[in-house]
Amino acid sequence: MLHLKGAGMLPSVCLILAFCGGGEPVTVNLAPAIYGDQVVEALEGIQIANTYPASDSENTTVTLTLAGADADLVTLFSDSALTF
Repeated sequence: MLHLKGAGMLPSVCLILAFCGGGEPVTVNLAPAIYGDQVVEALEGIQIANTYPASDSENTTVTLTLAGADADLVTLFSDSALTF
């Protein structure tokens, strides 16, 4: 007859290994990338325009919005053009 020493620990070792990683991969939501000038200087009374295209590595739709005290003085068009 064959006796295995420590065989009583085998089920607990298998149980611990079963919970160490396997299963569903973790989904990470990365921030979208927004391109364009980060600093824009404009003289008063002069209208300037710039574009701010954005992309998302997960291919999720990116929506740009304006907020703040002067948001009503700036126009953001659907083609990512910004004028003020």
